[in-house]
Amino acid sequence: KEALEVDATKMEGGTLPFQNANMPADGFPNMTTLDHLHEAAILHNLRVRFFAGSCPYTYTADIVIAMNPYRWFPELFTDEKRKEYLVFDRSKLPPHAYATSSAAYFGLQES
Repeated sequence: KEALEVDATKMEGGTLPFQNANMPADGFPNMTTLDHLHEAAILHNLRVRFFAGSCPYTYTADIVIAMNPYRWFPELFTDEKRKEYLVFDRSKLPPHAYATSSAAYFGLQES
C-alpha cells in the first residue's frame, strides 16, 4: 500500500483520531478489542472486514453487526453451523447471527 500523508493542521480541530495498531488483514472480529473505539475506527474496521470478504458479521460485545456482502455465503448457513452456535462458546467461534439467536434461546430457557 502507498502511504498517504495528511496535513491535519488545516483540519477542524487540527488532529486526526487515534488509529488502531496491529490490525489483522481481515480486521478485528470483535470491535471491543480495538485500541481506540470511535466512529472512524469502527467504519475502518467494517470496511477492512467487508473487503477481506471472509465473513459479513462483526461483533461489538453482544451485538452482531451484519454488512451486506452482495454475495451469498452458503457455508455460513448450514445445520452444522447452526448447531455449533448452540453447543460451543460463542467467544470461540467467528461472528455470526446464529450467536445472537442462540443467546436469545438460552435466555428464554433460563426464565
